[in-house]
Amino acid sequence: MRRNALSLILPSFTFLTVLGTLLDPSPSWALQSHETPEGLYVHQMAHIIFMVSLAYLAWGIHRIAFSGRGWKHLQFFCFLMFLWNGIALIGHSVSITINKSDFFTESTYWYTELSGPFTLSKVIYYIAKLDHIASVPALLFLFLALRSFYISACTEKRPREDS
Repeated sequence: MRRNALSLILPSFTFLTVLGTLLDPSPSWALQSHETPEGLYVHQMAHIIFMVSLAYLAWGIHRIAFSGRGWKHLQFFCFLMFLWNGIALIGHSVSITINKSDFFTESTYWYTELSGPFTLSKVIYYIAKLDHIASVPALLFLFLALRSFYISACTEKRPREDS
């Protein structure tokens, strides 16, 4: 029996990758920074594409006239995530005008305040940082939609196998 070359190479590669990671770990950062200005442009374009795709999904659900609680929940998810993307888009655009000197930070990382005088860009930036007010309910509606789809799929009548 001939062994495939991939079946020989893949375990060796996996072992060496795990071994290399264990012997020389590098920091794994939770936040992604964007180099100015190209990274921000790409990130903003991703928000716009996500907004367009959410609008198209919500429009498609409305156009085909799907009925049921799950489809309504999915439309609410699309609307709230569209709103979240809009808030994030505005927040990223305004963040260019904010400097580190506009913040007052105490000894802990978790406590940061905007320092005065308050300008329109600082107020918009502050409001945009509250984007979780749209994203958390959106994820709740996504959960409710998926749960509704699951329940309806489980309760459908299935053909009997004994007939």
